[in-house]
Amino acid sequence: MYFYSIGYGSYEDSSFIEYVFSDKLTDEELERYVHKAVIAALEKVIAMADTDDYLYYDSSGPTFRTIQDLVHEELLNLGFNKLEYDAEWGCFGWASIIDKDDWSNDRDDKLNRLSDAIPQNLKDAIIQNTRSISE
Repeated sequence: MYFYSIGYGSYEDSSFIEYVFSDKLTDEELERYVHKAVIAALEKVIAMADTDDYLYYDSSGPTFRTIQDLVHEELLNLGFNKLEYDAEWGCFGWASIIDKDDWSNDRDDKLNRLSDAIPQNLKDAIIQNTRSISE
């Protein structure tokens, strides 16, 4: 089994889905699969034009973001399987990992537990040896 990540990135967000596939693909081969999936997804968009499920776009047309769910379905049809994780870890990424008062309304439990796990002497050393980006 081989693993592939397919998605998009932008200035404000990103979304990638990890897949398992039976064959080892080159970058070019993977790109051809993505192209096939996108074309099939766009054909579905056209087929939905007269239904309540129609996806609305601005005048420049659909983006990868707006058709990602359809592309995902098509990749599954092409033999890809979504990678299922045994466990995941993530936290709010804009807040300080050492200052629990930073972004206090947006922090999650995982970030607070990470802050608690960092020894105080290491936190103190970090604070003493780094400058604020506002300086």
